[in-house]
Order: sequence, then structure tokens, then C-alpha cells
Amino acid sequence: MKRSLTTLGCILLTLMAAAQQSPVVSLAGIGAVKIGMKQRELERLLQSNLSLKNLLDKNPQPDTVSFSWQGTSYSVVLDKSYDAATQNEFTVHAVICESPELKTKSGVAIGDDKLKIVRTYDGYTLHILPDYEGMPPVKSKTHSSVYLYDDTLPTCIIFYLENNKVVGFCVQYSEGCRGNELM
Repeated sequence: MKRSLTTLGCILLTLMAAAQQSPVVSLAGIGAVKIGMKQRELERLLQSNLSLKNLLDKNPQPDTVSFSWQGTSYSVVLDKSYDAATQNEFTVHAVICESPELKTKSGVAIGDDKLKIVRTYDGYTLHILPDYEGMPPVKSKTHSSVYLYDDTLPTCIIFYLENNKVVGFCVQYSEGCRGNELM
């Protein structure tokens, strides 16, 4: 009996520790990866150098890098900073993640439906858009996105949906709004 209680206790502690370590999606970023984070700060976090190609060209374009950190896979878009103070640096402009343990600060998680997003973020600006697939582009019957905006921040959260269920998140600068107000 004591052994089964000890085993149950260890399992519960492991589950609680895993729940505490799950990255949280917010308008600032996903987990420790924040919008506006400098390339060197991201490299310090990952304890690894990032390989960039597009940003080093004569006519630079954003670079997307993928990595796994603390058991979660991320894709991050790096681009030249638009802030005058850091204009010669590369910063995080978007972070994308589809990990099953993700959820927002308000509790919207992978697997939740579109109506939960609408109910949870009733006081925010939401744009619900169909996705387009193929060439020529055709409106998808199964894929859509919900964009969540806060009037006070230059970022948005994009909820990627498949069959009206959340399958992934993206946090990025809102079009036309750039800056490091989040840091």
C-alpha cells in the first residue's frame, strides 16, 4: 500500500512539474521566446548559434529558424529591427508553435474550439479568416485562423484552426506596428 501511494505521489509530482514547465502563449511571445528578442538573446537562451542566410544577403529578407527547446518545437522568424536604437540588429518578429501542451494565459489550449476563443476574448478585437490552399488558391473548408489583437500592444496572437479546433499558435508583430514596447 505504501509503495503504491509513493508511486502515485511521484506520478502526481511529475505531472505537476510538467504542467508548470509548459510554455504559455501571450501577446509577448510563447514561453521564453519573446517578440522583439534580439538574436543574441535567443542564442544565449538556446546556448547555440543560429544559422542565418537571408538576413546576411545584400537585399536581406526575414529568416525562419526552427529548434527544440525544453521539449517544445518552435519556428521563429528573425528580421532586421525596426526600432531606431537597435536598427542594425536582428530580432524575433514571429514565433510559431504547435505543441499539444500549449495554452494561453486565459486557458485557450490546443484542441479547444473556435467558440471558446470568441467567448474567452470577448473584449478584444478578433478577426476570423478562412485559409486558402493550393494553386490557384481556393478557400479551405477545414482550415482557418483567428487573429487576436490588443489595442495597447503592437502584437497579435494567431490561433491556427483545423475543423474549428486549435492546432497551433503564432505570436507576431501586427501589420504596421513595430517596436520593442514589450521588452
